[in-house]
Amino acid sequence: MQSKNEKGYIALISIIIITAVILVIGISINLSGVNEIQMSISENQSQESFSVAEAGISEAMIRLKRDSEYLGGDLNIGNGSCNIEVISGGSNQTITATSIVNDLIRKIETVVELNGNNLTIISWKEIY
Repeated sequence: MQSKNEKGYIALISIIIITAVILVIGISINLSGVNEIQMSISENQSQESFSVAEAGISEAMIRLKRDSEYLGGDLNIGNGSCNIEVISGGSNQTITATSIVNDLIRKIETVVELNGNNLTIISWKEIY
């Protein structure tokens, strides 16, 4: 038969084991939530960087309509920056916009045809 002390030790060890298991489960759930938040923030910043690159393409098209000799430049848009390069190939112009938002880089290349003040998009793609 077990004495009161032995029963107390068994109860204490049981409580410690149950507490440790609950603690491990709690930490696992917490870390999972932190990872989800980090992934969400990264996705939002990536989308913001993509939007900045799109804005750079739009800005370049507006400037090309005004000045067919436009070669590009740097823009600060929101929390990001965008480098625009325009390469002329006859009536076709290749516009490359590279944006950076919090170290996340997105790059878009668009080919447009410029006839006077008319601008037609020939192709549009994201470069990985």
